[in-house]
Amino acid sequence: FALAALDYSWRGTGHVRGGIGVLATELCRAIERAGGAVRFRRRVRCVEPDDDGGWWVHTLGESVRARRLIANQVPRALDATIAAGVPRASRLARLAERLDDGWGACMLYLELDPDERDVPHHLQLVRDPARALVEGNHVFVSTSGAQDGERAAQRPGRTATMSTHVPLRRLRALPEAERGAYVREVQRAMRETLVRLAPEVDARVRRALPASPRTFERFTGRTHGVVGGTPRRVGLRQYLDVSNPPVADGLWMVGDTVFPGQSAYAAALGGARTAERALASMPSGAPRA
Repeated sequence: FALAALDYSWRGTGHVRGGIGVLATELCRAIERAGGAVRFRRRVRCVEPDDDGGWWVHTLGESVRARRLIANQVPRALDATIAAGVPRASRLARLAERLDDGWGACMLYLELDPDERDVPHHLQLVRDPARALVEGNHVFVSTSGAQDGERAAQRPGRTATMSTHVPLRRLRALPEAERGAYVREVQRAMRETLVRLAPEVDARVRRALPASPRTFERFTGRTHGVVGGTPRRVGLRQYLDVSNPPVADGLWMVGDTVFPGQSAYAAALGGARTAERALASMPSGAPRA
């Protein structure tokens, strides 16, 4: 993984044609081709262990039994989902506390007039290198290409996403009535950074749709809208959980909270390794599917 990360400087970033939703759809199809089932609109209310070492997953519409359970949730969301009284590993609370010092994201989703460039491209914009790379001073812009033109509401057109990190502790420390103004100020700073450093993109903006940590919490279930995985600090103690042990008997976490962290590649690598551990924990002779 480290070698692949270093190689980004030469091979560049990848682009999924049609956006991250296409990647999610293909992952669902892969599960179904492997004999699995994918259920939508079934928010999980509670998970609890059964007497045979498996788990019951209770949703708003049904209950499903799993021999092993792998949860793609951030720690606080998972802790709130596990039934009261079920023993948890202490690392679940530790990870939750570390994420409290993590990041949320303010976003601007842009619809653009087309230009002569027909390939997707990405911009890293830093208005003032002497300031922290948050709150609109640093903005990442990802612009679609001509083959993604169907994503624009008015065609022909392009789309772009703009993102910047915001410290969640700072946001949550504000009174509820002031958080909206803080988010709007960050988004204003994002747009100013775009105007100063990429005016050719700003000139093509037809409309901008905002999003905030509250948006991420509502649509993805990530507590407080946390993004970016567990903040990494200097020191080997940050990597004590590299093996991703279970957080309860027969229950594992996946996603950007566990090693190796964020990005589609990192999450896939961690997920594959976790699946291997879950299969290896099955009793001898148990079905492997």
